[in-house]
Amino acid sequence: MRMDSMRMDSMRMDSMRMDPMPELSLDPIRQAVNTGEFPRALILWNAYAACFAEAMKQGKVTLGQWRETGEFVAWARLVALSTRAYAQDQLNSLHVTARYDEPAPPPRPRILQASL
Repeated sequence: MRMDSMRMDSMRMDSMRMDPMPELSLDPIRQAVNTGEFPRALILWNAYAACFAEAMKQGKVTLGQWRETGEFVAWARLVALSTRAYAQDQLNSLHVTARYDEPAPPPRPRILQASL
Protein backbone atom coordinates (compact mmCIF):
# COMPACT_ATOMS: atom_id res chain seq x y z
CA MET A 1 0.00 0.00 0.00
CA ARG A 2 2.88 2.31 0.69
CA MET A 3 4.15 1.84 -2.92
CA ASP A 4 0.76 2.85 -4.36
CA SER A 5 0.79 6.00 -2.26
CA MET A 6 4.31 6.86 -3.45
CA ARG A 7 3.33 6.17 -7.04
CA MET A 8 0.32 8.48 -6.74
CA ASP A 9 2.48 11.22 -5.22
CA SER A 10 4.95 10.83 -8.07
CA MET A 11 2.17 11.05 -10.67
CA ARG A 12 0.79 14.17 -8.97
CA MET A 13 4.23 15.78 -8.98
CA ASP A 14 4.70 14.94 -12.67
CA SER A 15 1.39 16.55 -13.57
CA MET A 16 2.28 19.69 -11.58
CA ARG A 17 5.80 19.96 -12.99
CA MET A 18 6.08 22.33 -15.92
CA ASP A 19 7.59 20.86 -19.01
CA PRO A 20 10.61 22.74 -20.32
CA MET A 21 10.34 24.70 -23.51
CA PRO A 22 10.35 22.48 -26.57
CA GLU A 23 13.81 22.15 -28.04
CA LEU A 24 14.28 25.06 -30.35
CA SER A 25 17.53 25.13 -32.20
CA LEU A 26 19.47 28.24 -32.97
CA ASP A 27 21.74 26.25 -35.30
CA PRO A 28 19.80 26.95 -38.54
CA ILE A 29 19.72 30.66 -37.68
CA ARG A 30 23.42 30.64 -36.79
CA GLN A 31 24.22 28.93 -40.10
CA ALA A 32 22.17 31.48 -42.07
CA VAL A 33 23.88 34.40 -40.32
CA ASN A 34 27.29 32.81 -40.79
CA THR A 35 26.76 32.45 -44.55
CA GLY A 36 25.36 35.96 -44.93
CA GLU A 37 21.81 34.81 -45.68
CA PHE A 38 20.30 37.55 -43.56
CA PRO A 39 16.75 37.45 -45.02
CA ARG A 40 16.58 33.71 -44.27
CA ALA A 41 18.08 34.28 -40.81
CA LEU A 42 15.40 36.88 -40.09
CA ILE A 43 12.59 34.50 -41.04
CA LEU A 44 14.08 31.76 -38.85
CA TRP A 45 14.68 34.20 -36.00
CA ASN A 46 11.07 35.45 -36.09
CA ALA A 47 9.81 31.86 -35.83
CA TYR A 48 12.23 31.15 -32.97
CA ALA A 49 11.26 34.36 -31.15
CA ALA A 50 7.54 33.56 -31.43
CA CYS A 51 8.08 30.10 -29.91
CA PHE A 52 10.35 31.57 -27.24
CA ALA A 53 7.75 34.20 -26.33
CA GLU A 54 5.02 31.58 -26.08
CA ALA A 55 7.19 29.35 -23.90
CA MET A 56 8.01 32.39 -21.74
CA LYS A 57 4.31 33.05 -21.16
CA GLN A 58 3.94 29.44 -20.04
CA GLY A 59 7.02 29.60 -17.81
CA LYS A 60 8.84 26.90 -19.76
CA VAL A 61 12.06 28.72 -20.60
CA THR A 62 15.10 27.45 -18.71
CA LEU A 63 18.03 29.55 -17.58
CA GLY A 64 20.22 27.70 -20.08
CA GLN A 65 17.89 28.65 -22.93
CA TRP A 66 17.98 32.28 -21.81
CA ARG A 67 21.78 32.20 -21.80
CA GLU A 68 22.03 30.45 -25.17
CA THR A 69 19.66 32.94 -26.77
CA GLY A 70 21.49 35.91 -25.25
CA GLU A 71 24.85 34.61 -26.45
CA PHE A 72 23.43 34.03 -29.91
CA VAL A 73 22.00 37.56 -30.11
CA ALA A 74 25.36 39.07 -29.08
CA TRP A 75 27.22 36.93 -31.66
CA ALA A 76 24.73 37.66 -34.47
CA ARG A 77 24.92 41.39 -33.73
CA LEU A 78 28.72 41.35 -34.10
CA VAL A 79 28.52 39.39 -37.36
CA ALA A 80 25.88 41.76 -38.76
CA LEU A 81 27.89 44.84 -37.77
CA SER A 82 31.06 43.37 -39.29
CA THR A 83 29.25 42.48 -42.50
CA ARG A 84 27.75 45.95 -42.69
CA ALA A 85 31.16 47.60 -42.14
CA TYR A 86 32.69 45.41 -44.86
CA ALA A 87 29.90 46.30 -47.31
CA GLN A 88 30.29 50.00 -46.48
CA ASP A 89 34.05 49.75 -47.11
CA GLN A 90 33.42 48.16 -50.51
CA LEU A 91 30.90 50.88 -51.37
CA ASN A 92 33.37 53.58 -50.35
CA SER A 93 36.03 51.96 -52.56
CA LEU A 94 33.64 52.02 -55.52
CA HIS A 95 32.91 55.72 -54.94
CA VAL A 96 36.62 56.55 -54.79
CA THR A 97 37.30 54.49 -57.91
CA ALA A 98 34.47 56.17 -59.80
CA ARG A 99 35.70 59.59 -58.75
CA TYR A 100 39.40 59.23 -59.53
CA ASP A 101 39.60 56.50 -62.13
CA GLU A 102 38.79 58.36 -65.31
CA PRO A 103 38.08 56.16 -68.29
CA ALA A 104 40.60 56.20 -71.14
CA PRO A 105 39.65 58.59 -73.89
CA PRO A 106 38.24 56.95 -77.00
CA PRO A 107 40.69 56.53 -79.87
CA ARG A 108 40.86 59.48 -82.24
CA PRO A 109 39.88 58.94 -85.81
CA ARG A 110 42.93 58.72 -88.07
CA ILE A 111 43.16 60.58 -91.29
CA LEU A 112 45.85 58.37 -92.70
CA GLN A 113 46.53 54.77 -91.85
CA ALA A 114 49.47 52.79 -93.17
CA SER A 115 49.73 49.10 -93.15
CA LEU A 116 52.96 47.35 -94.02
